[in-house]
Amino acid sequence: MRIAKRISKEFLFRYRKVTRPSSVSLHGVDIFVDFARWSPRLIELVLKGNYEVSEAKAIASFLSSGDRVLDIGGGIGLSGLLAGRVVGDQNVAVYEANPVNVDQIKRNFALNRVSTSVETAAVVPDAYQRSEVSFFLHDNFCRSSVFSDTPGGREITVPARRFADLVKTHNPTALLMDVEGAEADILSGADLSSISKICLELHPGIIGNGKTSTLLRQLLNQAFEMDFALCSGDVVCLRRGPSGAATTEVTAA
Repeated sequence: MRIAKRISKEFLFRYRKVTRPSSVSLHGVDIFVDFARWSPRLIELVLKGNYEVSEAKAIASFLSSGDRVLDIGGGIGLSGLLAGRVVGDQNVAVYEANPVNVDQIKRNFALNRVSTSVETAAVVPDAYQRSEVSFFLHDNFCRSSVFSDTPGGREITVPARRFADLVKTHNPTALLMDVEGAEADILSGADLSSISKICLELHPGIIGNGKTSTLLRQLLNQAFEMDFALCSGDVVCLRRGPSGAATTEVTAA
C-alpha cells in the first residue's frame, strides 16, 4: 500500500511538473505554487503533497473549536489556513518576517476566501527594545532567519514585535511556531500562562542540541507535557498537564 502511494505521488509530481499548475490542493486547502521563487526541493514537496505533513496532521488533531491561535513564522500560509479550518479564520493571527512570504500568504488566504489576520514582523524576545530588527533573506525562504551566520543571506530590516505584546493582544490558547531557530530566544522566560497548547518546530541543526534541550526543559517545567502521538521528527506538540502546574522540575542529567 505504501509503495503504491509513493508511486502515485511520483506520477502526480511528474504530471504537475510538466503542466505547472498555478495552484494545487495541499492537505485540503489551495496553495499557489511559486515556480519562480521556490527551491526545486520545495516545489517537489508541494507538488507531491508531502510538504509539512507532520504539521498538518498535528494541527488537525491538536486544535479544538474555541482555541485562539497565534501562528509565528507563517511560511506560505499553510499552517494558518489549516488552523482556521478548525478554530475559525477570526481566531487565528499570523506573523511572518519574510515580506515575500507575506505576499504569498495573502494570496493563499484570498485563494481560500479567508480573512485571517497576517502581519509582516519578526517576533522577538520580550527584552528586545528596538522597533525593528535585521532579517536575513535567502532565495530559499526556509533558510531565511534573524541569524546572520547563514551564508548567502541578504540583510533587510523588518518590524519587530515582542512576544509578550502579541500574547496581550491576542490572548492565544494555542501557539504554532516555526522560526528557524529563534524559538529558544523567544520562549525563554516568556509568560505562557494563557497558552495550553504548543506545536513547535525545533531547529537543533541551527542552535544546537544543548539550547534545544534547555528550551524543552523550560517548557516541561511550566506544566507542559509532550503529546508523543503527534510529535514527528523536529515537530513537537505539547499540552498543559492535568494539574495545570509543574510538580517535578526537570533538570539536566
